[in-house]
Amino acid sequence: MMAENVAHIRENMAAAAREAGRDPADILLCAACKTRTVEEVIASA
Repeated sequence: MMAENVAHIRENMAAAAREAGRDPADILLCAACKTRTVEEVIASA
């Protein structure tokens, strides 16, 4: 589930970057999580 959410966020970020005339590869997603294990976060990357 978490990996699916991250993928959805990345899709939205890429669409917003393209609309702004930016290269989606120039955008970095940096997330913090307090309620998931290290293993869950690594698996979603």
